[in-house]
Amino acid sequence: MNQKLDLIRQSTKILNGLGFALLIWVLFIHRPYEVAILTTTLFTFGCILLIFFNKGFITLNYENISNRPSLYMAVFLSSISLILRSLLDYNVFDYSKIWTPCISLTILLLLIVYLRSNQFRNLTFKTSGDLFSVVLFIFGYSYATILFINCNYDKSNPKVNYVKVVKMSIDRGKHTSYDIELTPWNGRTENEEVSISKKFYNTLEVNDTVRVENYQGLLNIEWFKVKHK
Repeated sequence: MNQKLDLIRQSTKILNGLGFALLIWVLFIHRPYEVAILTTTLFTFGCILLIFFNKGFITLNYENISNRPSLYMAVFLSSISLILRSLLDYNVFDYSKIWTPCISLTILLLLIVYLRSNQFRNLTFKTSGDLFSVVLFIFGYSYATILFINCNYDKSNPKVNYVKVVKMSIDRGKHTSYDIELTPWNGRTENEEVSISKKFYNTLEVNDTVRVENYQGLLNIEWFKVKHK
């Protein structure tokens, strides 16, 4: 038993380190793009399956109260990288159809963790915090995964609109964001603020016209791209 536990502990340390490496790859290199996202998506799911197939030996505890091997950092870091990448890469036009598949996948993954792990059966103040964080980043992982499938594998023909840039701003927070505000299009009644790359931002001025391409989405979650006219 101790030998098996030691082996699992060493394996989880390696996987937690890989989670950090994937974070760097997805957020700062992201080339080749599809390989990076697919690898990280499958890695995160694989970590959750390891919890399922190693009942009681592997947890998702942050503080690791039980002194059992934990994959918290592996799942957390890989999920965060996918969440941030999805926010940077995809503009959702209609959110109404994303919540059902996203929540369904979240529930499925949480059930896998719950059914094969004892850490959340008897909640305490500390484990409640762990549970809350696990729910959050698994929900984020599900959101990013659904968006990646919907947008990256979308082969629909875009509906093209030409809209005017009415405002430009740079948000210099923890992460610098280059934002433009566009006039309404495709049935909308209010202006839309969109984050774009620094390179694209520097080529634009207020009152310029940009090309907006609306796509149906593989999962029928409508999304769009902003390009030069």
